Amino acid sequence: MATAAGSPFAFPEPWTSPGFLLWRASTSWQRSVRHALEPHGLTHLQFVLLAVTWWLESRTHGEAVQTTISELAGSDQNTTSDTLRRLERKGLVHRSPGKNDRRIRIVTLTEQGTALLAAAATAVETVDRQYFADPVTQRLLQALADPALHNDLAGQLTPPL
Repeated sequence: MATAAGSPFAFPEPWTSPGFLLWRASTSWQRSVRHALEPHGLTHLQFVLLAVTWWLESRTHGEAVQTTISELAGSDQNTTSDTLRRLERKGLVHRSPGKNDRRIRIVTLTEQGTALLAAAATAVETVDRQYFADPVTQRLLQALADPALHNDLAGQLTPPL
């Protein structure tokens, strides 16, 4: 794509740049999710880590390893560790050393964490249904869900046959 004379951009206007449009859609959706999570006392990342922990626990017989949670959530290891520590102080998760390797941490949801996640998930999924309801967005989401776009961690969310 040719750039306009003197412009560092290939796209002539912000609304013609896919990256800019994705940025705007993402920040708008995140703002809506943040608002939905406020009554539950959770940040968006805390919610994502609780949800990923639940998904992993339900598919791996309770073996939600902290590094896998971090990778699946797309959060760096230090941020994940700090956030899970805060969730543990709130009584929402329990972290324990691995059985065979005490350096790893196994994360489990507490009853309180599971209950809060259920309530928060209802709020977030309401936002999702409202935000992503139109057919064009549905087609975009189907394209984004294509396994070819993701690393093999996505396979961990596939229910067993």
